Amino acid sequence: MTTDAVRLGTLEQRFAVFEHRLSELEDRHETVPTRVTKLEQGFEHMAGQLSELNAGQQTLTVAVNDIGAKVGRLLTILTVVASVLQMVVPALLRVWFPGACAAGFKPA
Repeated sequence: MTTDAVRLGTLEQRFAVFEHRLSELEDRHETVPTRVTKLEQGFEHMAGQLSELNAGQQTLTVAVNDIGAKVGRLLTILTVVASVLQMVVPALLRVWFPGACAAGFKPA
């Protein structure tokens, strides 16, 4: 073999490697838009889920605030009723059992 033939063989090998690498690059490049599209779809889906979650969280916050307001009102009412009972019950007991308070209560 002459040196030109060896060079030609080496050149053909290099060209074949170059074509192979170029083909792989093209294949990879062709799949990039598909992958990007899938990622975009995934992000859009997640954004939709986050929006739904946010709406649900706002509804839950309103419900919890409503329950908190009702519990606060109930505690206020119970406190007022307990205060009134603390004032009224001793007076009623004095009316119903007048001798027990004045003479001291002595069970038989």
